[in-house]
Amino acid sequence: AAAGPYAIQLNSRIFSTVKTYVEMALGPERLGHFHWTWPTWLITSGTILMCLGVIAAIVAARRAGVFGAGWFLLLLVPFLPLPDHIFEFYLTGPAIGLAIVLAAALASRWRIPAIAFGALYLLLAIPSAWQVTTWYYERSLLSRDLVLGVVNYERAHPGKTILLTGMDIDQFNAAFVNIPFELYGMKNVWLA
Repeated sequence: AAAGPYAIQLNSRIFSTVKTYVEMALGPERLGHFHWTWPTWLITSGTILMCLGVIAAIVAARRAGVFGAGWFLLLLVPFLPLPDHIFEFYLTGPAIGLAIVLAAALASRWRIPAIAFGALYLLLAIPSAWQVTTWYYERSLLSRDLVLGVVNYERAHPGKTILLTGMDIDQFNAAFVNIPFELYGMKNVWLA
């Protein structure tokens, strides 16, 4: 694609894309999406602290640390030319590299600092993960209610064309945009 989210851009934006994925992988950055009234320095400080901890873990883990960091970066490479198409689920494979780094640091002679860093990581990452998971869960309930409501209506009135009105942006993004009605064999659902 020449334009849009799938447009490949081999330019300096690759570095900002790497930065964005690193921030997302380290955890505290996502808290800013849910607690936007918090001071930005707090989120930034947490991210910098996590980054320094990962660098220390790479040094402590030596070759295994370099391997884990390489794993992280190598699995990100296919997504770096897509700076307008950044998603957290692209971090699933690369996150294994961070796990390798931290596990190797725990097995090194620097075990006590690695345990302290792991505890700090959990302290910062678990609230962020909880917020994101809660958001997705609540979104799934919104989607379920919309889809099952339409499916039940179609079962009560088979073969009728269904025009949906009054749908807000959350309902649209949570359910309708993913074409869920085709899973039920329904090709008669439209937005009015």
